Amino acid sequence: MRQNQKQKTGVLATVKSVIDHSLTAWLILAVSLVFTLVAWLLSNQYIENRAEDRFAFRMMQVREQISDRMLKYEQLLRSSVGLFVSSDHVSRNEWKTYIANCELKENFGGVQGIGYARVIHPTDLNLHVDEIRSEGFAEYSIKPEGIRERYTSIVFLEPFDWRNRRAFGFDMYTEPVRRKAMDRAIDTGKPSLSGMVTLQQETSSDIQNGFLCYLPIFKKGTDTASVESRRRNIEGFVFAPFRAEDLMAGIFDEISNDVKFELYDAGVVEPSCLLFDSDRKAHFESGESSRLTAEVPLEIRGRKWTLFFETEPNFFHAGERVNSLIVAFGGLTVDILLFLIIAMVGRQRKQAIKLANDKEHDLKKSEQLNRSILDNASEAMVVANENGVITIFNNAAELTFGRARCHVIGKTIDTLLQMPNWKSLQMLFEAGASWTPSDRLLRGIGGNGEAFPCSVSISQVVAGDGNLYILIARDETERIESEKKLADVNRQLMDASRKSGMAEVATGVLHNVGNVLNSLNVSLHVIDGKLDGRVHSRINKAVDLLSANSENLEDFFSNDSRGKHLPAYLQKLSSMLLDDQTIICDEVEQLQKHIEHINEIVRAQQGNATSQSFYRQESPSELMEDAATFNEHRNHEFDICISKEFFHGSSIETDRHKVLQILVNLIKNAQDSLAKTEGRKRKICLRSETVDREFVDLIVEDNGIGISKEQIENVLRFGYSTKLDGHGFGLHSSLNTANQIGAELRVESDGEDKGARFVLRIPVKQPLELQRRDPWIASCRIPSVNNNQSSQTITQSLSNQ
Repeated sequence: MRQNQKQKTGVLATVKSVIDHSLTAWLILAVSLVFTLVAWLLSNQYIENRAEDRFAFRMMQVREQISDRMLKYEQLLRSSVGLFVSSDHVSRNEWKTYIANCELKENFGGVQGIGYARVIHPTDLNLHVDEIRSEGFAEYSIKPEGIRERYTSIVFLEPFDWRNRRAFGFDMYTEPVRRKAMDRAIDTGKPSLSGMVTLQQETSSDIQNGFLCYLPIFKKGTDTASVESRRRNIEGFVFAPFRAEDLMAGIFDEISNDVKFELYDAGVVEPSCLLFDSDRKAHFESGESSRLTAEVPLEIRGRKWTLFFETEPNFFHAGERVNSLIVAFGGLTVDILLFLIIAMVGRQRKQAIKLANDKEHDLKKSEQLNRSILDNASEAMVVANENGVITIFNNAAELTFGRARCHVIGKTIDTLLQMPNWKSLQMLFEAGASWTPSDRLLRGIGGNGEAFPCSVSISQVVAGDGNLYILIARDETERIESEKKLADVNRQLMDASRKSGMAEVATGVLHNVGNVLNSLNVSLHVIDGKLDGRVHSRINKAVDLLSANSENLEDFFSNDSRGKHLPAYLQKLSSMLLDDQTIICDEVEQLQKHIEHINEIVRAQQGNATSQSFYRQESPSELMEDAATFNEHRNHEFDICISKEFFHGSSIETDRHKVLQILVNLIKNAQDSLAKTEGRKRKICLRSETVDREFVDLIVEDNGIGISKEQIENVLRFGYSTKLDGHGFGLHSSLNTANQIGAELRVESDGEDKGARFVLRIPVKQPLELQRRDPWIASCRIPSVNNNQSSQTITQSLSNQ
């Protein structure tokens, strides 16, 4: 028994010695880590296999979706061909009704439309154009122009909206990519898909890659068994244009978004062949590599495509990662706990000794740090006890108060600050409260006995059995002097700003009035030319002739050659007088408008002074017409062609004369630009467009000298001008006026010698904060009775004649 006990005791001692040994803990940790690593690798391998299976399913899902959708569109084209085959003649209305019943948006999302392109022999070209024009399309023609052996023209394309109208009359056979698909459709007699193209329906914004699908229609009753007969008897094509992003968006929405795919034309994965990218960030541009990628070929109706797939970050589910991490971290946790339990016994004593040594070292270091902070603080710090006796006085305090530390320690706060007594300061300054320069200032006492403004903050801390008060003081003498100087500078800046604003307003008035005076001066020259007295002198000669033959008028009119021609002569003079009267009346009316516009410019400046504007419903097209009339004389001077593209829709609520002031300035600016243009026809285009039914854009566009990228950012700035004799007032004044009526003025240009475009965007309805319809606005206007009455008097007198 004793021997067995000795053996057990020896074994326990051996085990204990092994456990207490430092290498034992590390050996057990190493073995357990190996087992944990193996378990984690097996878990990861299982997760990777599941991810690859899911990735393959996603690829098959996308490929099938694309194939099924294109097959659906092919069936639509075949039914459209059936309409032509079963009918002797398909009219435009029949085609429109048929396509409308197909409900493209509801049943065939992604297709831009369904159209019919007719094949035309050169001898039938003029007859075809006359036929289409007789249907109400007076400007119809086949585009592009030119002589060729075969013409094709898009005559039907539904829905016939603004985008599809851009393709009306386009000869697709002139474009090599489309022609190749059309020839393949003829040769095979089956649907044919084109390569990647830019559709005619595209505009300058939101441009997408596109392609088309063609199905041929052959002449009825002809042989289509051979390729030659099909080429000879082709009558036209039913086709469908597709915008790639619109088409694929529906497919992408139907599958999970954890995999992105890219569609490449011609079976080549290259940037130039990229037809569609599900996240608009191609893999060769991002520079990032995915864990899983694949290329899948896809052939649809004679066209080879390639689908490139890669996984998104969210493809690998968080739950799968968690399972793997649970295995890893669970094993590591067990390993570490086992290691710690074994190593804890041997380390406890060492840690206790080390902890005691560290605490002692930290205490000494803390005391040194506090002393260093106090001595090197930039603020004056003073510590006093409950009786106000100073116990600590740092270096910054010596500089602030001009006193040495040895002369202050042991004295009361009263020697540093002017105050009733220490108790009153304790009552006013509670623990954590402070006086700042924005509230009140105390008076500090310097070493020379002079007082200075001093801001003080105080806080209370508990130290042992009593309380200590920490005062932080700052000399505010320099700050107060700086604030006084800053106030003087601000007053000077305000005076200068007010004078500058007055000068800018005056400049704006003179510039805008000058624009109108140019037009007014032209009207005066026209009237002066019509009143030069040439017609009146001829009438006087006729009267003198009648007076000289008054006694024998009958003989004079019968036998005298002058008398015979006199009635016709008088009739011609009468016609000239009536023409002059009409021109003078029109010019007087223009004078009246110009004078009224000058008055409105002055009234607008008065309105700026009182922040008032007069808003009413105006027609955008009428505003553009009036502005063009004000500057019309300069078009003849510089041989400028004016084109107008106005949207005749809803009216806008705005200040008429302020808008005219801006437009007159913009048109004049365009004319000045064209005056320097040589070697091409000078053109100005005036347009009005609606934007989201909330705004109307009034656009002045020219093909003049243009604006460089460096200048375009400064062209609306006050005082900046691209003209050698310009002052930079007009466009800046127009920008200010646009801001007053809640509008936006911007300038666009593709560069020098490429023209410029000014866009004035006006809200259809003014916000409530900009509306000013107070009854007393009329009383603020400058009277214009004299000008109007004089113009009306001249007009009335001419009309009476």
